[in-house]
Amino acid sequence: MLQVKKYLVGTGYVLGGVVHFIIGGIGLLIHLWTILIALATKGILAAVITLVFPFVSQFYWGYYSWNMTGTFFNTYCVVVVVYAILSLFMKIIFSAIAPKVLGEVD
Repeated sequence: MLQVKKYLVGTGYVLGGVVHFIIGGIGLLIHLWTILIALATKGILAAVITLVFPFVSQFYWGYYSWNMTGTFFNTYCVVVVVYAILSLFMKIIFSAIAPKVLGEVD
C-alpha cells in the first residue's frame, strides 16, 4: 500500500510540474503578446516598460484594449482574465495539497 501511495504522489508531482510548466509557457506567450501591443500602439519606450513590468503592464494594456474596443470581451482581455484565474486556481490547489502529501509520504 505504501508503494502505491508513493507512486501516486510521484505521479502527482510530475503532473503538477507539467501543469506548472504549461501555465508558465502560456504566461510567457501572453507577455510577449502584451509587448507587441505596447510596441504597435505606443512605441519602443512603452514596449520596454512593458517588458520590465509584466504583471502591471498586462492589466494596463487590458484596460487600454477595453477602452479602445469598447467592450471587455475582446480577445486580449478574455485571455488575460482566464490566465489569471487558472494561475490562481493552480496555486491554491497546489498549496493546499502539497503540505498534506509531503506529510504523508515521509
